[in-house]
Formats: sequence, C-alpha cells, structure tokens
Amino acid sequence: MTPDSPARRTTDRPGDSLPDPEYTRDFFIHHADDDVAWAEWIACELEQAGYGVILTAWDIRPGHNRLEEIDKALATSRHTLHLLSSEQDAEAVVRTAAQHQGLAGKERALIPIRLRDGDVAGSVAALQPIDLCDVDEDEARRRLLSGVGNSTERVARGGFPNKSAKPVRFPGAEQEVWELRGHRSDPRFTGRDELLADLHRDLRASAIQAITGLGGLGKTQVAIEYAFRHGGSYDLIWWIRAEDPATLRGDYVELAKELGLPFDTDDQAIAALRQSLRRRRNWLLLFDNAEDPKELLPLLPEKLTGHVLITSRKPEWPHVQVRHLDMLTVPAAVEYLRQWGRMSDADTARELAEALGCLPLALAQAASVIADGMSAAEYLEHLRKESPALFAAGSHQETIASTWRVSFDRLADRSPAAVALFRLAAFLGAEAIPLDQLVPVTGMPAELAEVLKDPFKRVAATKALGEYSLAKTGDGLMSIHRIVQAVTRAELGADQTRWAEIALNATSNTFPSEVETPGSWPACETMLAHALSSAEHAQRIEADVTKTSDLLDRIARYLLARGRLERAASVVETALKSAGFSADALDYLRCRNTQGLILLSRGDFPGARQAQEEVYRARIQKLGAHDVDTLRAGRDFVEALFRQGHWAQATEVQNELVDAFTAILGAEDLESVTAVAYQATLIGAAGLYREARTLEERVVEMRFRLLGEEHTDTLKANANLAATLRALGEFRQARTIQEHVLAARKRILGDEHPHTLDANANLASTLRELGEFRQARTLEEHVLTARKRILGDEHPHTLTANAHLAITLNMLGESHEARTIQEHVFTASQRILGDEHPHTLTANANLADTLRRLGEYRQARTMQEHVLTARKRILGDEHPDTLTANANLAATLRELGEYRQARTLEEHVLTARKRILGDEHPDTLTANAHLAATLHALGEYRQARTMQEHVLTARKRILGDEHPDTLTVIAHLAITLNALEETADARLLLREALDISVRAHGKKNPLTSRMAMELASVFSSPHEANAKKAIIVQHLSWLSKEPPGNLSGEQKTIKERIKGLLFGGGKAGKRRQPKGRK
Repeated sequence: MTPDSPARRTTDRPGDSLPDPEYTRDFFIHHADDDVAWAEWIACELEQAGYGVILTAWDIRPGHNRLEEIDKALATSRHTLHLLSSEQDAEAVVRTAAQHQGLAGKERALIPIRLRDGDVAGSVAALQPIDLCDVDEDEARRRLLSGVGNSTERVARGGFPNKSAKPVRFPGAEQEVWELRGHRSDPRFTGRDELLADLHRDLRASAIQAITGLGGLGKTQVAIEYAFRHGGSYDLIWWIRAEDPATLRGDYVELAKELGLPFDTDDQAIAALRQSLRRRRNWLLLFDNAEDPKELLPLLPEKLTGHVLITSRKPEWPHVQVRHLDMLTVPAAVEYLRQWGRMSDADTARELAEALGCLPLALAQAASVIADGMSAAEYLEHLRKESPALFAAGSHQETIASTWRVSFDRLADRSPAAVALFRLAAFLGAEAIPLDQLVPVTGMPAELAEVLKDPFKRVAATKALGEYSLAKTGDGLMSIHRIVQAVTRAELGADQTRWAEIALNATSNTFPSEVETPGSWPACETMLAHALSSAEHAQRIEADVTKTSDLLDRIARYLLARGRLERAASVVETALKSAGFSADALDYLRCRNTQGLILLSRGDFPGARQAQEEVYRARIQKLGAHDVDTLRAGRDFVEALFRQGHWAQATEVQNELVDAFTAILGAEDLESVTAVAYQATLIGAAGLYREARTLEERVVEMRFRLLGEEHTDTLKANANLAATLRALGEFRQARTIQEHVLAARKRILGDEHPHTLDANANLASTLRELGEFRQARTLEEHVLTARKRILGDEHPHTLTANAHLAITLNMLGESHEARTIQEHVFTASQRILGDEHPHTLTANANLADTLRRLGEYRQARTMQEHVLTARKRILGDEHPDTLTANANLAATLRELGEYRQARTLEEHVLTARKRILGDEHPDTLTANAHLAATLHALGEYRQARTMQEHVLTARKRILGDEHPDTLTVIAHLAITLNALEETADARLLLREALDISVRAHGKKNPLTSRMAMELASVFSSPHEANAKKAIIVQHLSWLSKEPPGNLSGEQKTIKERIKGLLFGGGKAGKRRQPKGRK
C-alpha cells in the first residue's frame, strides 16, 4: 500500500468482534469503473463514521469471479449503496440485490446515490436517492451520513472498531493543475475497461506503472482515458512528452513553473519539483512514449506520494511494474466496428477485424471510413486488392499503411487543405502541434497557407482529419500517431524534400532567435519538439543545410540556457556534421562557438578554450578584428581562458575587446557595458581591487540609467561591486549595498528565489567579516532551510549552504558542529559527484581545515595530501587551486613542527604566484606571509621581518591601513620584532593597529580583540603586569559579560586566557606561536 492510498481495514479476526449472525458489514458499495473516486471517498467517510464497508474497487481482486464476489458481498452486507451510473448498470444491480434483500426499509436497504444530474430509470427510480450532485465536500459528507443514518440499522460488532481509513480526495473538488496537452477522452474507446480498473487498483499498491507494447495498440489512449476516468482522485495531473530528453525535462520543468516554485535553472526546477511532490498527495504524472529509464526515473522523488503512469515501446523498465498491452480481443474489435462503423453484418466485421489484426489504430481508421459511407464489403475488397499481405501476417506498420491509404483517399476528395496540413504535420513532433503558432512560408501550398491564417478554415481541416481518425485536436493542439506520420512521409516519395523544406521553414520562422532571453522560453518550449523533428528530417534528406544548421544552433543555445547540457551537446554535434561545412565557414563557426559554450558549462575548460580560440581567430581572418561577431567570439574566448586559470592572457584580450566594443557600439551600448563589467571581474581577480571598484561603479551607474534601479542586471552589478568592496575591507559599505540587493530581490522575486537566497548568503559573509556572527548564522540557517525544502538535502546548492554555515560555526568556535556538517557535505559530494570532482575536493579541503583547527593534524594532513595529488593531476602544478592546496598542506606541516617541509612547499607557492600573478597580487602577498610565519617558527627572524615589512608596505598601498589583512600583518611583524627584542617598536606597531581596528571595525570585532591580546602579550615582564592588565581591562573586559553566541571562537579562547588576570585563580595561558594567515 502506497502512502497515498486509502487505508484498508484490518480483517476481522476471531475474538476481535461479535458479528451479526448473518451480516459482517454494514454496506456493500457498488459502482461503475468511472466512479471509483466517488466510491472510495464514500467508503472512507463511512469508515471514519464507524461503519463496516465492502467496496468493489478494494475487495474484489484481479483473477476473482467478479459476479460471484458481488453476490457474496451482497449476501454478507446488510445494506447496498449503489452509485448511479448508466441505466443498464442500475438495472443489473437492482436485479442482483433483489435476490438478497428488499428494496427499502431499515432491515435491509438498497440506497441509490446520485452523483450527477439525469433521470433514474427502472425500479431504482422508486427509491429516494442520496443526492451528492454539485455540492461541496462538507455538504456532501453531511448528506451522506444523514442519508444512511436515517435509512439503515448498523451491524452489531464488539471489540475494537474498524480501523479508520486515511482520507481521500473529494472527487467533486476542482483539480489544482490539469494539463494533458490537448488530449481528449475518446467516446469510442473500448475493450480496455478492465485494464483501467486494474491500473487504478495496482497504482495504490505500486506507485509506478508502465504500459508497454508496439505502436498502434493504443498505449497513449489508455493513459488519456485513465486520466479522465480517475481524474477525480487527483489534485494534480500532468502530461509529459517523454520521447526526447529535451521535451521530457522541458515539460517536467514547466510543472515547477505552474506550481510557482522558485528556480533559476532547469536543474533547480527539477530538484524543487521533486521536493514539492514529496510533500504533496494525490498527484498523477503521465510520461508518454518514454524511451530511456535512465533519463526518466531520476526525475521522480525518492519517496513517491503520488502515481506515475508510463507508456513505452520499451518492454523492460527497472523498478516499475510493467503490463504489456496486447491487441484487442476479436469480440471487442468486432463490437467496435459494429458500433462505430455501423456494420450490421457480424461475420463481415469479424473478417475485417481479423484482417486488421485487431489493431486499435487501424480499426479506428476503418470504422471512420465505413461510417462515412463506404460499405464494409467494399472496404474489405479494397484492402484485398491494395494490401493482400494483410490477409497473411502483415506488420503493424503495413496494417496502418493499408488503412491509411483508404482514409487518405477519402480525405483528399473532401478537403485538400486538410491533406496539406496533414503532410506538414508528418514532419513535426507527434504531439501538441501548436497550429495557431505556425505561419505561412514561401513555397507552401495556397490552401495550407489559408488554413494557417484563417482559424475557421483551420477548424474545418482538423475536423476532417479527426473524422477519418488521422489526427486528434484539442485546445488548439493537434496530435498524430507516429506510425501514421511515418507512413505519410513514406507515401510522399520524391515529394518528401519539398515538404521537409516547408516544415523546416515554418518551424525556423517560429522558433525565437533571442533564445538566451527568459521571455522567449515559453515560445521556445512550445516549438522545441517540432523544431527538432523538422531539422532532423531536413538533415536526413539534405534539404537547405544552412537553414538546418541555423535552427539546430538556436535549439542548442536554448537548451544550453536551460541547463539541458547533454541534449544541447548532441544537437550541436548534429549541426556540425551537416554536409558542406568547411572549418572557416561562418555557419560552422557559429555552431562551433555554441559547442565551446556547452563545453565550458560542462567543465571541459581545455576543450572550451580550444573551440573558442579557433572561432575567434577564424572570425578575425574572415570578418576582421572589429566585427561585432568577432568581438563576441573574443568575449567567449576570454571566459574560457579565465576559467582555465589563464588570467593574465584573459585580461589582455578583454582590455582590447572593451576598447573595440566602445569604439564600434558606443560607451552606452549594453554590450559595451557588459564588456566593462567582465573587465572589472578580471582586474579584481588580478588583485587590483581599487581599479575594479572604479569600473564596477561605472557599470552600476550605466545600468541604473539604461535599465532601471531594480533590473536584474543592475542588481547583479551592485552585488559584484559589494564583493569588491568586501575584498577592499570596506565591509560597512558592502553591507549597505547587499542589504539593498536583498530587499529588491525579495520584493521582485520572492523570499525563496535562488537569487534572493544568494543575496542572503552574500550578506551573511559580510556580516561574518564584521563580527556579527549571530546575524550571519541566522541568515545562513535560513538559506540552508529553504534550500533543503526546495531542492533537497543533497542538491549542490544545499551542500554549498551547509559549507557556508560551517565557516561561521568555525569562527564561532563551534568546530565540532562545523565538522559534522562538513563530513555530511564531503560524503554527499563523494557519492553524487565522485571522489575527484572539484566540489568534492573543496569539501575535502574544508573538512581538513576544521580538523586542523581541532588539533587532528595527521588526519588533516592525509586529506590535504589527497587533495593536492588530485588537483596536480587534474589541473596541473600551477593552477590556483593546486597552489592553494600546497599552502593548506604547508600550514598543517607547520603545526606538526615539520617546518623545513612546510618551507619547501611555501617557497614553491610563492615562486609560482610571483611568476603567474605578479609580486603584489593579494595571493602572492599571502604566500609571503605564510612563508614568513614558517621562517619565524624556524627562528629566522630577520628574514621573516624583511618579508613581513614587504607585505605590510604592499598591503597598505593596495588595501589601505584599515583592511583586516593589513592589520593582521602588522600583528605578525610586531611579534617578530618582539622576538628580535625590538619590544618598543613592537608595542608601537600594535598600539597603532589596535587604535585603527577600534576606529574602523569597532571594539567588539574579533580583529580588535586579537590586536588587544597581542598588545597585552608583549608586556611579559613581572613589573609590567599592571600595564598588561590595564590593556585587558580597557579593551577585553567586555568579553566576560557577552553571551557566548555573540563571540567568535578566537574571542572565546581570549576570554578564557584573561580570566586569571581579571579575577585571579590562575595565570594567563601561554600564547601560541603565530601562524601564517590563510
């Protein structure tokens, strides 16, 4: 039993009850298959009220004799509730019930329940029904319980009452979401009623069911009929075109949008939808014509609280209950032909049914033609002449081809416009063809152009197609069976090329050009399957290579924008294989550029760089260095260089691009502004924060003027400026900007949109720098909670939120809690991404840093050595991440007292950073500081002093006197001077640093506390105890009164160290040897 199914009662056991001598249940509920949802709701309501119930859908299992089981239920139930359906069904149950009980009275009663308006015929008409038509759930419950309470007596039972059923959805409620993409219930649907009833029953036991079988058997129609017959059981029903991975993910993501879930990319939408479905009940997802379980099954929640129905030609589906669909039985096929083809001769109907193999699609086409006036004998004779193989053992496609020809001939006589529309549709996707979106194009037959322009003519054409069972239309969307499409294309012969070009032109004109713009995405998604199909057929027959490659390129860029990278890669590879491309052809270069962007998004930086450099150099040769398309290719080349770690080359090229964009488009063109924004990013990466700030302030001003204060790009520019201000140590100004960005995103996007959560995380990091740990922690916990609920515990963004919270916990001194979180992040990253994925290695490095904080140096060292080895192999010896791994390992070796090995690593890092980044890049200066700390530990104080003085001079000039990094190096230099017995100079430096920190960062900032403690520590002689105490009282006594939650881990340590000096009872702890700043 799945969690969403109605709870069943436990079977009465001996001793549990004292049953009536004759009856064991109060009610037997009899219902038609269409009314299962109502029957289940009534049964649950009665059980909640304490009645005992037998229900056809619950208690009569597959394989049992249905009539015998009904007879038994009637015999053992005191009363019968009959849900009124068709007249025939009502009379049948009345006759059966009459064998066991009277028609009225409290002893035994037959109680009709009216669910919809209509006359009640026969003997049931004499009975007063319980009327549940057109009322809400509360009123329906009141009427039901009042009706049965006034009319019946209960079966006496002792012991425990029946187990209450879990509430089920009220069938009279309107669905929250209903999307079947134009599919409609078919009144001619026949022969599958038992299958639908079994499906509904089995879905309650196994929440994923697959209907498999060959084409033409009616798998899709079974799914449609299930949705219509049992739709009352569901709040949400959603149809997904699952044949192509692009439409599979697209339709799934569309449901996330329909539910109003916050997301920025398709991956976020899928994760959010999986979480949302876990929290919902009563939902049904229908995946039609699915091909690949590996594409489909990962989209579903791990815990299913709803139902999934799959149709597929693939016979095997792992972890899914599969039922294979066969042909209709001969009696069902004969009955279909007689009813819908109006065939009076049963023998002729049987002969035709057998000739068509009882294939539902062929039967529908035959019945339509015969009903239109062709005699059954004439139809059979036509088949014998045209398709004699049918009367042997023809294939499904041969069968459809034979009936298609007859239907098509009749259609051609009646509506040439319908024929033209049908031929166009044969080259589009099979489902949800948006006829109102297609427009006339050159070369299109006049009658087809008229159909596309005139909605009334379009309706007439689709009506004709429907009458001959060649297509189905609903909500302006047309669908054609895939076999019928294949037959139609084959019958065109040499004319295929013409129609393929017409379809290509039609979809190319409709598919948007600005595919990166979110406003175009709904139109792109609507046309996606049809654009893919038309391009595929055009390429197959080599029709208009240029237009085909252009359409495929737009499709690939759209899929890239939505994050569907695998499908985007396969589409652009198909475009690149188009005939007639040379390596310098503009069409080839356009597609190769798209391929480079996809490679970049997939993390293949060397491949992306190679592709974009090839495109950039070729466009310079072909179009000139100052052509706009050349500049755009240069922009993509710069991105690939930067991502691969070649910052200097990227900066050089980008500076040239900024000048060129400005000269060609003007300084206020948005592309020129974007070029400046990226230039600022590169300059900031080079450590030139002041120059980056100037450029970013210019970008903010330009976007504010051109786009408005709260445009997405303006807010992004503000966020970038705030990040640069943080790097400059101007935390208060950064905070002000980040609070503005957060407020705007909350108002525009909502509290839990990914961009809003990012803004929360950015603000939290600044608050952390300001020493406002409690507020930072609150924000980070909010981000983490939201991402868990929306995306799940192990989504990459959730893991990132965990990592950010762990940083704050470490700074609060809660390193054990931080370790627990980081172990979860590391383990999840290993399992999901693999041991050597960049995110996994970063998680490993973060955990190692916490272990080092906790004094578990050897375990930290083992982890850091693994990270370093992996990054060397994957990224190379001098990639920035590899050099950082070297520095982290050196810090741990220093803690272990292995100073010489630490020194060797740090000298390598410093040499590489000098060569790659320059002498005064912040990372180079940090490498200097690390090496100086190791030299100090080795007792080489003078060399350490020289390096620290160099770092101090550079940081003052680059970052300013008040930056935390500047103050930190002052403290390190003072410690070295003190070791050199230049105590007066050391004290002078520390007093200066302390005064600056109090003024710039506040008395309670952790940096200020550190400066005060370092100053107190240089007063180490016994006769200087009062001076030491005075410093502590003035700058650190507040720590004793502050709640621990407001203190950093370092401040908590200082608080313990100064207890003895302030209150007696011990000596101040010894100050540890200084460590280099990481």
